Amino acid sequence: MWVDSPPSYSATITNKFSYSDSQTTKDKTYLRLAGTMATIRDAKIKNDEIIPPIVDKKKWKKRLWSNAEFLRRLRQERENVNFGNRMEHFFDTPLNLKADLPLPDYATKFSYPAYRVEQLQDVCNKAIVIYGTDSNTWGIPFYQYIFGIWSHGDIHTTDIEFGRLFAKFIETSRSDGERPTTQDVLKLHKTLLDAVDTAKAKGFTKEDPAEKIAPGIRDICFKANHQIEYFNIKPLCRALIIIIENPTKQRKSHFEQQLVRLIRTGWTAGLSQPISFHGLEVQKVITENEVVVLLPEAVRFIMDLDEKEEALQEKRDLTVLETWLGDPEDRITRLEKAVKASEPMWTAGFWPTGPSTEWWELAKTLE
Repeated sequence: MWVDSPPSYSATITNKFSYSDSQTTKDKTYLRLAGTMATIRDAKIKNDEIIPPIVDKKKWKKRLWSNAEFLRRLRQERENVNFGNRMEHFFDTPLNLKADLPLPDYATKFSYPAYRVEQLQDVCNKAIVIYGTDSNTWGIPFYQYIFGIWSHGDIHTTDIEFGRLFAKFIETSRSDGERPTTQDVLKLHKTLLDAVDTAKAKGFTKEDPAEKIAPGIRDICFKANHQIEYFNIKPLCRALIIIIENPTKQRKSHFEQQLVRLIRTGWTAGLSQPISFHGLEVQKVITENEVVVLLPEAVRFIMDLDEKEEALQEKRDLTVLETWLGDPEDRITRLEKAVKASEPMWTAGFWPTGPSTEWWELAKTLE
């Protein structure tokens, strides 16, 4: 329930991170080529084992792949689908909601960032919702920045199944042109989470125009209403929000100096303890439930809380994969056909299960 929460949960700020200033707002290459990131970072793949791109098919020498190589390839593809599509459709042009109006009806056209049931399902499995009250807050650079911290700089140690990410980013404004107040955003946040709860109760179903054209078609960018039992709002997401009012320039180095408002909503249900701001390097105290801190400080604070809360939550079945990111058996079969090998190349005797982040450790045993 929504009540005032006494400060008793002290989150110790641990890991300190830095992020180099190496890209501008216009540089979208980093995540559009997410499929190559795994190859670059996985130094264990020898040069002569790297799979040639499709453009070099004529030069592609037919050979048997190792089971470890299959696992790495599968992981690369899952990263590409997850990071590339979710970044482009939920961060590149964020959803903009009016804080002083009811939520709109679902959009009838297949477009982003329209308000659709996919946007509601994407709120699930996030530690927090970040609201920007400036119409040109950020997009891809911001995604890259918080993802770099959340993943500790190593995408292969991060569970990416079922939309897991540090934050959901939403822009908000008012119909009268005024900047939304804290109370406006808090009201919007509750309304949004109520809408997510309602949508999940209905199975995250939707009226998809594409279904009328090609029945049974699957969205190429995101599939709502799949495996809904694994999509849930975290208690921490209900308890805290971040508001960004005056965004700095869209470069990573400037994010280190960005001031944000960290706000307790008053929600306590499902948390191990109420949340306290004790231990934060607070720049300004607005109320007992609202403080101003630097963006990286807020991110690390919430990450620390999230890790502690996750450790106490019931663990999901780790053998289950998100089907939207691809079925290993189906994909391996397709890869084998593409190579036109005379015999099956996957010889492990089982199909990969569980978070694909664990496949890298599994690959070591298959080499």
